[in-house]
Amino acid sequence: MATVNVNLVGGTVATVDNREVSRIYETDSQVFVEVPTNGASPFILESSDDLATTVALFSNFVEVPSDKGSYYLASERFDLLDPEVSGSKFVYNLNEEGDTFEALSTDDIATIVSALGNIVTISTADGDIYINKDRIAAITEIDASSCRILYKSLFGFYDKIFEANESRSDVKTKIDAL
Repeated sequence: MATVNVNLVGGTVATVDNREVSRIYETDSQVFVEVPTNGASPFILESSDDLATTVALFSNFVEVPSDKGSYYLASERFDLLDPEVSGSKFVYNLNEEGDTFEALSTDDIATIVSALGNIVTISTADGDIYINKDRIAAITEIDASSCRILYKSLFGFYDKIFEANESRSDVKTKIDAL
């Protein structure tokens, strides 16, 4: 795992694990780097660099617009985008409990799906769902044109079965194409 140095307010430098950072954001012209901790409040570093410079230190972050400005979220922490359950929201693990982060619109979801590159789009009776391919635990066939998909979150706290309007082989083909 790669580590990066973050220039902190006060001139000190913090070394953090790239994959452990959950989000980078700006509030009142201050830039923050959030590092989750096991069961405790996240550790938040205040960067002395601007947002673009801080984000550039890291890899695999996706920009998500919100009503509070842009957040940059670590791509491996995305679990699920499910308009049936949450409209323009998606499940994103800011910590070990799987917090939900809200996007501005479904257009933002399309942008996120495109940027992540590891999301499988699956048709259901209630509309499309978007699942991180690495979170699909099982696919079982219902009949020739539909299947069930068991989804498991990054930390195992969220299990759900989706009824897809697609065959098991069609879903498997989508997964293999990523």
